[in-house]
Amino acid sequence: RCTELQKSPPSTPEIYQTLAYAYQHRGNFAAAEEAILEAHRLNGNEPSILEMLADVYVAQNAHEKAIRSLGQAVGRLPYETRLHEKFFELRKGKILRECDALLTGNEKESLSPHTDRQLGMLFQRAGELEKATEYYQRAIRSLPRAPLAHWELGRVFMKTGRFDLALPELEIAVETWEASAEAVRLDLWNDLGNCLESLGQLSQALTWYEKILSQNIHYESLQRHTVPPHVEAAV
Repeated sequence: RCTELQKSPPSTPEIYQTLAYAYQHRGNFAAAEEAILEAHRLNGNEPSILEMLADVYVAQNAHEKAIRSLGQAVGRLPYETRLHEKFFELRKGKILRECDALLTGNEKESLSPHTDRQLGMLFQRAGELEKATEYYQRAIRSLPRAPLAHWELGRVFMKTGRFDLALPELEIAVETWEASAEAVRLDLWNDLGNCLESLGQLSQALTWYEKILSQNIHYESLQRHTVPPHVEAAV
């Protein structure tokens, strides 16, 4: 619909911003960048556009550009704590990359699976998703049945639109988590349901949403309507 509206000038920044969100959801970050840059051309002072541009740059591993864009957003909204925290995480990611570059091959090999996973989480929080992926995969190679590493790796793949790669990681996370007799993690079930839904496997997704509701009828994620209405209605 946004593509059609583009053909009927004058286009607005909001149209391009919505189009960029759609491309992001599909994992087409090059097209998302093109759309959000057009929104930025039409309204370069809007902090939400600058923040979204930073997110697109992060997804493409263009971290220096992301830091500049988010820095501009912070300048527009100097009292927005959330933006400051996000900006700090991006800059921390730059420091993490520099530290990672100092580790030699032997030093990396001596890290424990727990340390690898913790580094993965730090890189993930900083938006360094490729580095996060590397460290989660290292943790899994050392400890193949580590549910948290599989779960976080699945989340990284989902964030970058690679749902086909996320699915087996989340399935292993559920299997190993339940085998460990730990408390049920409804958010893990929800991630698996969302992944299946994104792959068009609605009946399988529905199974996990029903499991969530069997444990907690007021589960927050479902109440926020993150599940599309047709699936929620079926539940």
